[in-house]
Amino acid sequence: VDPYPTPPHVRKHRNPVIFRTAGHPPQPKVCPTLRQKSKFSRASETLMVKATTPQFSKKKPSDEELKSMGVKQWPIWTCGKSVFDWHYSEKETCYLLEGDVTVTDSKSGEKISFGAGDLVEFAEGLGCVWDVRVPVKKHYKFG
Repeated sequence: VDPYPTPPHVRKHRNPVIFRTAGHPPQPKVCPTLRQKSKFSRASETLMVKATTPQFSKKKPSDEELKSMGVKQWPIWTCGKSVFDWHYSEKETCYLLEGDVTVTDSKSGEKISFGAGDLVEFAEGLGCVWDVRVPVKKHYKFG
């Protein structure tokens, strides 16, 4: 069912698409340079491309940052050398105590490598492949 049905007086016009979008919320467009779906926002009149959102980030936190986040109270997860697929149904933040890992985004192919002392965030909805080269021990928190 079309949420924005074409009014009867427009259906007779040669190009009803021109009139159909007038007064209705913007429809998803295709960015010609990126060839990816994006959404045009009337309020800010900017083009927002969904694909540019980073799926993971990494940093070396200070001891103060770790303490303020309560990292030492988070559960611990361990894993031996392995390669496996993973999907994040919600955001995860983790702090590596031991190990060496490369995670590859299944859609974009983008990679991130991290090890002991790194604080890493994974976005909700990320599908990826974990390559654990050195056994891992990490604190983690979902949400």
